[in-house]
Amino acid sequence: MGLRLFIKFFDVLPSRRERYENMKKRKMILLSAVLCLLFSMGVRADEEPRLNGFTYEEYRDNVEKQSALVKTKRVNMTFKDNSVSCDVFMYYGQLFVPVRTAAELMDKSIIYDDETGSARITDIYPNGQAEGVIFEGGEVRADFNQMPVYYKDDVFAYSDVWYDTWSRPDGFNCNGYIYVPMAELTEAFGYYRYCDEEGNIFIEESSGRIKKTDNEAYEEYMESRPGPNPVRPYVDEELLKEAEHSAWSMCAKIEGAVGKCETTTFTFQGKDYIEVGVERMDEEGRKFYNGSRWIAVIVYEVL
Repeated sequence: MGLRLFIKFFDVLPSRRERYENMKKRKMILLSAVLCLLFSMGVRADEEPRLNGFTYEEYRDNVEKQSALVKTKRVNMTFKDNSVSCDVFMYYGQLFVPVRTAAELMDKSIIYDDETGSARITDIYPNGQAEGVIFEGGEVRADFNQMPVYYKDDVFAYSDVWYDTWSRPDGFNCNGYIYVPMAELTEAFGYYRYCDEEGNIFIEESSGRIKKTDNEAYEEYMESRPGPNPVRPYVDEELLKEAEHSAWSMCAKIEGAVGKCETTTFTFQGKDYIEVGVERMDEEGRKFYNGSRWIAVIVYEVL
């Protein structure tokens, strides 16, 4: 009886050939699933997504080396009626600028302290005009910076070797010039910035005529089902541009790879609002950030 059961059980076991064929089928199913996932993300199997010239692995390698070879671009940086030409670069979606040049352009001074190995930005008006930093050859070696730069309660540029485990540092040292994220600097000074199609940087002050909301009014407005053709209040072009540029600046600090913005207006409970949809920069940025198009919707109340 036991022998017959064993023979019967052995008969239903798959043969080695069948097991091999089943294993091949499972591998093909798994490979198909992986390929579908990659294509759904907008990424080809033989092509890793890049952002500002680096793949994920290359960003990790840069962290290991605490250094990166970055491509620079010469742009004009403008604040009020003053402008300066300097070399800037993008890294992990963030725009990095020379801290002294940017600070002095925005009417600040920077003092270096050799004893503490740090620098401090003050509200003291600088002596003379801001000077741009220029590199030859279109690229520069950017070492992860270990010198903190202070402004009031904010700290810029300091890159903790143990904290920055894989993405980007808060600052670089490029041939002795400290570079920091432009978005963090302008936000600390109470300004916002945007870039034109050529990459030139414009720094602006708030007019005080709009105020960012927490989107609660926008969510209630959308839940009220305004219909396909709601009444749009008139808001002058200057405020629409200010909302667009402010939203662009805010999202550039968070996501970096920011593209165009789309603005519209709506009225809710007797108040006028500006709605700004912020889009990712380009196909490269969308691939790197898993293919999604929109970063955020930011809403401003018109005061």
